[in-house]
Amino acid sequence: MKKEDIYTSLEDAKNEIKRRHKDVKLKKKLEKFWGENKPDFLCDDRPRSVLSKPLITPNLEFRYFLDISKDIGLDKCLFEYHHGKFVGKNQEKRHLGKMFFYHGPGKKNGCKIEPLNIVNFNKEEGKKIHEVETICGRKMVDFHHEILSKRFPEENFNTKDISEWFNKTRELDHYYVYYLSLFIRDHVLFENFLFSEKEESKFTLEKFLPSFKKVAEIFGVKPLIVPLLPQENEKNNLWFSYDDDVQKNVKNMLL
Repeated sequence: MKKEDIYTSLEDAKNEIKRRHKDVKLKKKLEKFWGENKPDFLCDDRPRSVLSKPLITPNLEFRYFLDISKDIGLDKCLFEYHHGKFVGKNQEKRHLGKMFFYHGPGKKNGCKIEPLNIVNFNKEEGKKIHEVETICGRKMVDFHHEILSKRFPEENFNTKDISEWFNKTRELDHYYVYYLSLFIRDHVLFENFLFSEKEESKFTLEKFLPSFKKVAEIFGVKPLIVPLLPQENEKNNLWFSYDDDVQKNVKNMLL
């Protein structure tokens, strides 16, 4: 399977999710497949765009997701996984504890970045995300949720911790089969699956692709996945950075 076979274009996803949402047979097929494991966190009243992260935080990547969701005309649904381990070698998780604040272009085509550790990595490494505490004594989950609400006070984000359901269902089949079934009828997933980096490509090839193929075989259609970030710079660290407004709130919260 080629990389391009996984993804659906934004315009095609916009049209396809509306068509599938009206497909009663597909709905019945999903409910039969889930059985007693039907997720209780789904928003199936209308199609939704989904961002799925260990912890939702208002970085540049998140703000980009908001723009794409607006372009596709779908309401947003945010999935979190608080039971995952907090490990510094994982770039995404590392930047939850070591925040980057972007201050514009720098010298030699670089960027002005101001880092700030909000977590003691020596102390918190290896804990579950919901157990990690910041240096001010607050739980990291609560900390990021607060900076999210302060950055977007007018928004009422639909955020769901799917840890319990995910941990249960990943033992029933290939690691990602039940998870990817969430994006068959009512939800479009916005995510980049990396093929070039050693650690990420191992997960993509051994966990994700077999599950993707099986889900497509079961339902006769593939999960709807749109690249969250432009693929030409999907690995750029700037996506994990925050703006000045977030920085002000973070510094006040650490006092």
